[in-house]
Order: sequence, then C-alpha cells, then structure tokens
Amino acid sequence: MKFILSLLFLFSYTLTCFADELIIEPDRGREPILTAILNATSSINLAMYGLTDSQFTQALAASKNNGKNIRVLLEY
Repeated sequence: MKFILSLLFLFSYTLTCFADELIIEPDRGREPILTAILNATSSINLAMYGLTDSQFTQALAASKNNGKNIRVLLEY
C-alpha cells in the first residue's frame, strides 16, 4: 500500500512539473539553458553533474534575486 501511495504521489507531482523543451547538450551550446533560466517565471529546478560555468551561476543568482525559487541538485 505504501508503495502504491508513493507511486501515486510521484505521478501527481510529475504532472505539475515539466520542462518546455528537451535541450540536448553539447550540440546546442549554453544559450538554450541560459535562456530557460532567465525566462523562468516562478521557479527553477536544476539537476546536473558539476556546476562550474560562471554564466550559469550568475544567471541562477540573478533569478534568485528576482524572487524565483531556485533548487539545484549537484552530483560530483
């Protein structure tokens, strides 16, 4: 029963969280990701391996300063 409730919660959560487009890297460069960060309306949820690009960190900081909810999951 607990497993079924967990699945139901995850399913309902994913219905409200979605990306506007799939960005394939490195083919498209950093611009689509920077644009997505800067054009976010209320929140940014980012999961990635390493975060060393200063343009990304500056864009995330600017979004946070503009009142957006920022959550970053990093794996090193």
